[in-house]
Amino acid sequence: MQTHIPRLSFRPLTSRQARVRGVLLVIIGLFLVALTVCILGVLLDLISLSMFFPGIHKDPNAGPMNPLVWVIIGFFTVFGLVSFAQGVYLIAYGARNRFFTIVMVVMVLIFVAVAIMARALS
Repeated sequence: MQTHIPRLSFRPLTSRQARVRGVLLVIIGLFLVALTVCILGVLLDLISLSMFFPGIHKDPNAGPMNPLVWVIIGFFTVFGLVSFAQGVYLIAYGARNRFFTIVMVVMVLIFVAVAIMARALS
C-alpha cells in the first residue's frame, strides 16, 4: 500500500527575487535600527539622570522610567539587526536562512506575549 505524502508548495527563490527581498530586508533593518537609535537619543535626553546616577537630579519632576520601554526599544533594535543580517545573507547566498527566520518568529512571539502581559497588568 502506497501512501501519498503531500509536498509543501514552497518554491525556491529566483536570484532576482532573492536580491529584491534581501535589499528590502536590509532597508527595513537599517530603518528600524536608525529609528530606535533616534528614539533612544531623545529618551536619554529627556529622562532624569537620577535613574542612572542616584543623587543627580536633572528634572525634579521626572519619575522613574518604565522598564518595559527599554524592553521594547531593545526588541526593535535586535529585530532590525536580525532583519539586516537576514537581508545580507539573502543577497549573498540567494536562499533564506532558517536560523534567522526562527529567531525573528520567536522574537515576534515573545513581543506579543510581553504586550499581552503588559496589557493585563495595566
